[in-house]
Amino acid sequence: MKGGVGMTLSLLLADAQKNLDGFSRHYCCAVLNSEGQLLLWFRSDEITPCSAKLSTQKAHTAFSFQADTDKLAEQLGPLGLAAVRSPDACFLPGGAVGRTAEGKAAYYVGVSTENPEIDRPAAHAVVQAVSSYF
Repeated sequence: MKGGVGMTLSLLLADAQKNLDGFSRHYCCAVLNSEGQLLLWFRSDEITPCSAKLSTQKAHTAFSFQADTDKLAEQLGPLGLAAVRSPDACFLPGGAVGRTAEGKAAYYVGVSTENPEIDRPAAHAVVQAVSSYF
């Protein structure tokens, strides 16, 4: 991460929340660093019970496979998804890989909202919002 950790994390959080608020008032978001360690986790005031776990699972899945979760689901297809059974993996849309300007994977985002149809664009909005910090 660029800059001082404390100040950078608070700015990263503010930017990510601002972008997510444009999609939903009910969300959870996890951000992992380049080593797959939880860097930031935050949520809105009201969430659905499954959102907390799903956001982290989506970020970990994007890290583990080095790809966005919706793209993974497309590539694996139904039989491939059935073969990849893990309580930690989640192939629903909303897991995204954030890359540096050079194209190197630098961070991973997982977003879960009350409306799964907006999880993918919401995750990409967070990736865009926090890209300048990596």
